[in-house]
Amino acid sequence: MLDIASWLPSLEAEGGPAPDVILPDETPGLPAIASLLAGYFCARAGLPTIPQAPHARPLQLLQSKTALPWAARLLDLPPPA
Repeated sequence: MLDIASWLPSLEAEGGPAPDVILPDETPGLPAIASLLAGYFCARAGLPTIPQAPHARPLQLLQSKTALPWAARLLDLPPPA
């Protein structure tokens, strides 16, 4: 399930369905996984550009904009501002 969950922020960011359409909110362990992914993408997005992969940080920022609200919904937290 981690592999599918990791793909979902990219899928939605590229115009696909929201993560909860693919993985129901009731999926065991999903809040923890979504939180892990949101933290990863948010933490990495602000790091310096990787010369060999200049599109990595902008992609991680895009993924964080999907993953963070998803994690907040699963944890019953207010949406990020």
